[in-house]
Amino acid sequence: MQIRKSPPASGLITINQTSTNISHSLESVNILSVWERLGGGQIRRLRARAFWRQGDGWSVSIEPIRGLWRDFAAGEGGGVLRLIETVLGLSRGEAWAWLEAEGFIPARDPISRTEAIELRRERQEDFETRRLSLYWKRAKLSILETRKAQASETDNLDQLTEIAQTLFQLKELSAEEILNEYGNNLEVDPEGTNFLVNMAVAEERECESLVWLFVDRLAKLQQGGDRDAA
Repeated sequence: MQIRKSPPASGLITINQTSTNISHSLESVNILSVWERLGGGQIRRLRARAFWRQGDGWSVSIEPIRGLWRDFAAGEGGGVLRLIETVLGLSRGEAWAWLEAEGFIPARDPISRTEAIELRRERQEDFETRRLSLYWKRAKLSILETRKAQASETDNLDQLTEIAQTLFQLKELSAEEILNEYGNNLEVDPEGTNFLVNMAVAEERECESLVWLFVDRLAKLQQGGDRDAA
């Protein structure tokens, strides 16, 4: 079966949807309808034959509620996309195109190249912000650990408890929560927040320098040992 592809309009390209939109689109696809459109044979009590490989046993299990299938004889399975890939021998992108061409999901809207470039730039900025937020968290944890040690040395139990709770809360934050905390701190105290980021970056570079220094010394010791052995 061939996929009917329409050439994109001049100056337009198509980009992948986000994972959220992908999941939402797939939830609306009935795997039984896809099975039938692919040319699948009869289904008995949610079992069927692997028609694409001329299987004559009822080795395929289909779960319409979860939208999953499993070919026990071949040891493969998955969701709707994986079924299309397996039956038609397509890539993931081509399987999406087949779903669009067959009307199971709405076609993705094309965007202009200028919009695509802007979107790519925004994604790069988002990646950079996430990277900086992790540096901020690392520096924050380092400072809190130092304060915790100082409170422990002075037997300041109240301060020790407060710092320990703050440490625990910071460690348990998700990636999105860290990003939000970093953004809030950057808005309230940009100078202090950037200082923490720079501190973490400097510590990382110092650690890398020490590692390479150790590697260099180890290599020199190895060379000296080789000369002695000779």
